[in-house]
Amino acid sequence: MKNVKHRAHTGGAVTPALMVVAGVKSGDLVPLGAAGLYGVATTDRATTANINVGLSAQGLIDGQAALILPGIILTLAVPAASLSAFADYAKVYRSAAGAYTAVNTDLWVGYRLNATTLALRSN
Repeated sequence: MKNVKHRAHTGGAVTPALMVVAGVKSGDLVPLGAAGLYGVATTDRATTANINVGLSAQGLIDGQAALILPGIILTLAVPAASLSAFADYAKVYRSAAGAYTAVNTDLWVGYRLNATTLALRSN
């Protein structure tokens, strides 16, 4: 699929790099937003000092950690306009007409991770 960004091939969960609060360590349970999404850190939070001396996981930027997102097995790249009305980590629904909405009577499909990434929840 051309728009797949992350996929859990083992049926587990995707592990994207996400911005986290200061002090997050590998193994910490990390709440994301207020809609019930959480992750488990697989790396410590990267800092500029640690990045500069090679102590942070490769590919992380200042403020990020890699997080396993239980129940999220796929993320999709979507146009920024599709998710612009949502805050990061907010629940995303899909209407019968195919639009992403915040209306909880529509089909709940997942969470907005960032401006162009939709994390699909497991059925």
